[in-house]
Amino acid sequence: VVEAATRVRDQGVGRMLLASLEDFTRWAAEQRSAIGRMAADDGTVTIMFSDIEGSTALNASLGDSRWVRVLAAHDELVETYVEKYRGLIVKTQGDGHMVVFSTPQLALCAALDIQRAFGAKWNHSRELRRTPIRVRIGLHTGTAIERDGDYLGQNVALAARVAAEADGGEVLVTGEIAEACADDFTFVAAG
Repeated sequence: VVEAATRVRDQGVGRMLLASLEDFTRWAAEQRSAIGRMAADDGTVTIMFSDIEGSTALNASLGDSRWVRVLAAHDELVETYVEKYRGLIVKTQGDGHMVVFSTPQLALCAALDIQRAFGAKWNHSRELRRTPIRVRIGLHTGTAIERDGDYLGQNVALAARVAAEADGGEVLVTGEIAEACADDFTFVAAG
């Protein structure tokens, strides 16, 4: 607040707003280029969707203020592993995340570590120890269209559908992910 007041006094409102718009434009350009860097030359990315199982009912039972704290702890945990495996959160909506990774292996490692962290009582924040949650995750790899800081296309929709089929605590992947990671992971057919 003090910094903003000083800027208004020194620069005037018009110059401060212009500086803020320039900062926002620079941030948007950096974010857009970061999203573009996630894809291979052919446009291939690995897409991960995650969300909390039964989140609407959980929100209703906890109440909004406690739900917001649980959600913040969830977000922090997911973001930790996305960053560790060099992913990029494209967008969040409520308790869901859409994330892209440059390789299927990085995405799968992130997804498995996220599930392990939610399953390990000692690794959670106080909020998650008090209110255990189960996250479902789906992964798919393929080409996608990048537009205005977002990814679109059939492969994005497929990744979202795979996540919707998962149960809490599960990571479901498509055949493309299983094939790409077959040397490092063992997969069980889920139907």
